[in-house]
Amino acid sequence: MGNPEGGTPVSEIDDLDTRIVDMVEKHGHFVMAVFDPDQSIPDFAYSIGFPKSLGQGEVLISGLDLDMMKTLVHDAYELCREGFKLEDHARTSELFSSFDCVVREVAEEYLNAEFLTSAQWYSQTDSGKSVTSAYQLVWPDKDGLFPWDEGFSQGLAGAQLELWRKENVN
Repeated sequence: MGNPEGGTPVSEIDDLDTRIVDMVEKHGHFVMAVFDPDQSIPDFAYSIGFPKSLGQGEVLISGLDLDMMKTLVHDAYELCREGFKLEDHARTSELFSSFDCVVREVAEEYLNAEFLTSAQWYSQTDSGKSVTSAYQLVWPDKDGLFPWDEGFSQGLAGAQLELWRKENVN
């Protein structure tokens, strides 16, 4: 497993880490669900293993029911296995039955933050390298508007993490 010259020694891997490694090896990915008991940030779920198994960045989604988000990350894995390319502003109707979601590239400053901790651990343990790309699945309000759109529902402001790269607007 992994890079013998870098990463975590196998003897230091705990039960969750072992489960992550096993799931990535057997199924190509693992989904980590994160619940903030203080509710200072929205709950979120993210993938572990997309770079190794798919050659694409990790995926993150926030602000929905944890079980739903775990399912959506699994569904994103299957969609990518079938040929979908994760790229900034890509739109898909394959994940939600009644609306599109938009893929947004996660800004570099969030790649090593608290949002992808276990994905970074796995990547470092497996290859000795950091995760270099991730994509956020962003969902719209009931009118089909996204958080960056004018008129987006103020009632949903802050419901999703906003980890995507911000464009320079002149």
